Amino acid sequence: MSTGIKFTSREMRYIALFQSITGATVKDCIVDNDLNRIIFVVKEGNIGMAIGKKGKNIHTLEKMTGKKHEVIEHSENPAQFIKNAL
Repeated sequence: MSTGIKFTSREMRYIALFQSITGATVKDCIVDNDLNRIIFVVKEGNIGMAIGKKGKNIHTLEKMTGKKHEVIEHSENPAQFIKNAL
């Protein structure tokens, strides 16, 4: 029985902020406190929207949260998804 992805309230706040600033759809969110970063996996085709012109959206989010942000484009193809992550 699959229960799906469960987000903490903190992750839900980061996702809501990210989506409101970028307009991109978030599929997953990983908070990495060791490296002071947040990794967002966005819907395929939303990577440009997520980053914004000249990285504007990412810079805005980093200032607001005090954490570095990384964005990975989702793909149903596992090999492509790994390529996107690297």
